[in-house]
Amino acid sequence: MSEYVVVSAPNEVTKGTKLTNVNHEEGVNPLEDFMNVASKISNLNAIFLQDQDIVPRNRPTPVVRNMWDSAISGVHSIRLPLLHQTPEQELEQLNQTEALLITCMDPRMAHLEEIFGLDSQTTARISIAGGGVQIDQNRNNALADYIKFVYKYAPNLNKIIITGHTEICAGVRYMSNGEPVETTLYGDHTEVSATASHLLDAFHELDLTEIIDKGEIDVHLLLIHPLENQDIQCDEIVYEYCIFAHTR
Repeated sequence: MSEYVVVSAPNEVTKGTKLTNVNHEEGVNPLEDFMNVASKISNLNAIFLQDQDIVPRNRPTPVVRNMWDSAISGVHSIRLPLLHQTPEQELEQLNQTEALLITCMDPRMAHLEEIFGLDSQTTARISIAGGGVQIDQNRNNALADYIKFVYKYAPNLNKIIITGHTEICAGVRYMSNGEPVETTLYGDHTEVSATASHLLDAFHELDLTEIIDKGEIDVHLLLIHPLENQDIQCDEIVYEYCIFAHTR
């Protein structure tokens, strides 16, 4: 088993507990097996499609896209499994997927594939309000189901990146009843440390033990820090804290 450390906030390091791989089932027709769970995953989408109502009226209207369409700079984007694709198309795309990126639907996150050196053609993106920072347990459970779904049906998957961001996340503020994240969640802590801590809390609640422990996939939990509230550019330092890193 590989060792890793968890950084729950700046300058605070603790040993993490081991997160067992969901074994890909043998002797089962892939499409038939896929269809058995596709309807459940599609039903979960209703939880997140309402995120388009979270965005302030003066912001670009969110667009709903599948997990592989190119991002549009400056436009909010909700991306979920089994949107605008048949199960057959989705399974074919998953067969080619090498990385899974979890982000907020915030338009400043549009260029993360390029920044992280990921091939947009082989990277599945799930983008929802808050990204990896999910305060509501039902939302976090649904996100966990999405991750395990992609893992099971993407045989070439080798990397999972889960992100949250600073500089005012409209999704987190909405889930916090309009209160700033640092006030609602962690008293007097700064937005950065508060968001980092809650991103880590949500990550533990995902319970990805079955995926991580076998050591086949790199998993990174990152706090994105947009500079001056602008779109992130590829030559900028885009995150301040790597909260969790498990590498093979």
